[in-house]
Amino acid sequence: MAIDTPHETARTPRGTASALRPRVPAALTRLLPRPGRVSLAAATVLLRGSVLLADYLLALTTVTVLVPLLGAWLHRQAASSALMLTGEGIIALWTMPFACATLLLAVADLWVMRSLWRWSGRRLTALRAARTPQPPPAEAPAAPADTAPRPRRARTARKARR
Repeated sequence: MAIDTPHETARTPRGTASALRPRVPAALTRLLPRPGRVSLAAATVLLRGSVLLADYLLALTTVTVLVPLLGAWLHRQAASSALMLTGEGIIALWTMPFACATLLLAVADLWVMRSLWRWSGRRLTALRAARTPQPPPAEAPAAPADTAPRPRRARTARKARR
């Protein structure tokens, strides 16, 4: 006695394996991919999810690694650790350069995140365009010569005639 594998069940004639095949509601059939293709919803989740994961890792790395290293480097370079500085000296030599560098890092992070999001949007648009059938371009009827729009004359030419 042979055991039917999923591949053999799929090749059986219609009606003989109907009890083995699950029924899919008609509303969900458009979400299912064709054989050999990934559904558009799955591609969207995959692309957007990978971008969000990359954004999260970028922000996490920036906040937990780059900003503290930048602060330690600026503290060492400002010589504020060796000298007794006043509050104004600490602000001038360490805090303001640290705030500016942190702001530049945040802007760079946001730029990278936005470019990744736009890249995934372009990929999804291309995927949608490839999936939707394009109708053949309709040829526009040629306008007769007597109804064709005439070119506009310059304003100075009209003033000269008056």
